[in-house]
Amino acid sequence: MPVIREKDRKLRICLNEEDVPYEEEILRNPYSIKHWLRYIDFKKDAPKHGVNIIYERALKELPGRMERKEL
Repeated sequence: MPVIREKDRKLRICLNEEDVPYEEEILRNPYSIKHWLRYIDFKKDAPKHGVNIIYERALKELPGRMERKEL
């Protein structure tokens, strides 16, 4: 069994046509919690794995400390 190093891993994301507006918002405003939460809310009925990927992407993009006014 081959060993997969963390740096060799690539995340594959399959988007539906309905996801495109949310992805575009996030590309324009990657530090906006509001846009990430809208996307997560939109995907709430999707399989948990897909929602978890969005959460993980948001955590990687968002700064560690956010001010309350940005919520």
